[in-house]
Amino acid sequence: MITITAIARLGRNPETRDVGGGGRTVTKCSVASTTKRGQDEHTTWLNLSIWGKQGETFATFFAKGDLVFITGTLMERAYTSAGEDRKSLDVDVSGWSFAQSKADRQASRPAEDSIPF
Repeated sequence: MITITAIARLGRNPETRDVGGGGRTVTKCSVASTTKRGQDEHTTWLNLSIWGKQGETFATFFAKGDLVFITGTLMERAYTSAGEDRKSLDVDVSGWSFAQSKADRQASRPAEDSIPF
């Protein structure tokens, strides 16, 4: 098991849905963080799953572009898309917190779809 701690920006709005009946929910979203070394720039994407009330609460506070602090278990997932083998990095989130103030979150939220990721 690999535990990860990250500060990153949401690449899309969180979406909450019911799974398996019985009122169990999961909130899904993605975050990105860009590292620059000289002229080189690399963006790492993580797909987040946040379960139950914790995820529902997350979805009420965060939106695309917000900076968030997350902890959880990192997993690599292999899949095929258009006949091509691919991999993604998924995090089963066990905790989250605000990485910026409410005023900063609201001020930094871009117009819809103006973030390049």
